[in-house]
Amino acid sequence: MATVSSGGLVTTVASGTSNISATAPSACFTWTDGPPYYQCSCTDTGTPQGSTSMGVGSGCAVPTNFVQVGQGQQQPDGSLQFSYTWQSSSGKLPDLSACSVFEYVNYPGTSSPYVWPSPPWYNTKSTNPTDDGVSGTDGQFTDDQLPYAIPGGGWLKPYVTAGFTATQKFEYVCNGGKDVTLMGPLSIVRTVGKNSNGSFYYKVTKNGSSGTINPLP
Repeated sequence: MATVSSGGLVTTVASGTSNISATAPSACFTWTDGPPYYQCSCTDTGTPQGSTSMGVGSGCAVPTNFVQVGQGQQQPDGSLQFSYTWQSSSGKLPDLSACSVFEYVNYPGTSSPYVWPSPPWYNTKSTNPTDDGVSGTDGQFTDDQLPYAIPGGGWLKPYVTAGFTATQKFEYVCNGGKDVTLMGPLSIVRTVGKNSNGSFYYKVTKNGSSGTINPLP
């Protein structure tokens, strides 16, 4: 037999059987296990606010141990590719079904969309800010920093030396709650420069790694 407090804490009081039903409020989760019974309540970010002798319940699970896997890898097209992985605080990725992991990128200024400056970029536009995410159950994320040439291929001429910096963060949100930063802010620097022989190059740099097209065709 068991009693249930107004806060949802279940306590065994005698041997026997009890049927208990409860509804957790939106963006909050209450979990019990037993016997004996323990309670784990979560905030809207999924952060455990109680304790349990049996570990963290699935409703309390959040992404953790978010790491970049090695350095960024330059691809044949001059883009720069980064890989990231994370784990679940419960030890089980399926417990992150109520969570999303995403990148959040701010471009210079406040305009949306952000228009990339001058050739060789062909009036390329990016939503500002930009966010792109995956389910927390994926356990991995690939970030591709693309060269952004003319749609369909090619580059716009005449080339102009130019550059700009975007700011990137990786975040998660669980149960429709608040965004929580996993990594960042990181600077993404894109540059078009001129070589001593008069040719031009494109370079993107992030977190100590670079991708380059040199010379631009």
